[in-house]
Amino acid sequence: MQAALAASSPEDLRQPATLFPRTVDDFLAHAVDDDAVPEIPAARTESS
Repeated sequence: MQAALAASSPEDLRQPATLFPRTVDDFLAHAVDDDAVPEIPAARTESS
């Protein structure tokens, strides 16, 4: 990992560092949207 990072310029590292928070924000926004999906009710069992 250190060897890969050592070969990268500061600009190469800055771009992913800038995009990561946006990715997290998008993920969280979609996670909130998923909460709006109604749950499927559990199957009822009939007692005799």
